[in-house]
Amino acid sequence: MVSGLKTLHSIDRAIIKARGQVSGAAKLPARISGALMDVRREQAAALGSIARLRLELIGAGHAEDDLGYVDRQAAKLLAAHADQEARMALQAQKYGEQVSALETARRTQEMVVEKAVLAYDKAALACQKKLLKDAGYLDKITEV
Repeated sequence: MVSGLKTLHSIDRAIIKARGQVSGAAKLPARISGALMDVRREQAAALGSIARLRLELIGAGHAEDDLGYVDRQAAKLLAAHADQEARMALQAQKYGEQVSALETARRTQEMVVEKAVLAYDKAALACQKKLLKDAGYLDKITEV
């Protein structure tokens, strides 16, 4: 049989572990947001590069077909970028759901601990009352 103290310690360890997981998960959205900002900066830089390239081609007198190729390449790059951004947004959503699940689990564990502490306090009080009614116990504590 597991003692009440061991049970409380086990619950405490579970809560500490859950809080650590929540703390770690809470940092994920900020990291993902930073990564999305980096991607947007790269996108802006890429668009700037495309614009400079187009201007250089126009300035050099290249035919419209050359510009069409550049446009097609730019469209491919932008589509690849949009796909990557969508994947990152989906990942951010999944991390957000994980954070929510961990927070729910933490709240559940807090309620378990609260119930366990109340049960322990109630059992300890009942035990103390029972001991105070026990003549043998009273004799032993008065001997000391």
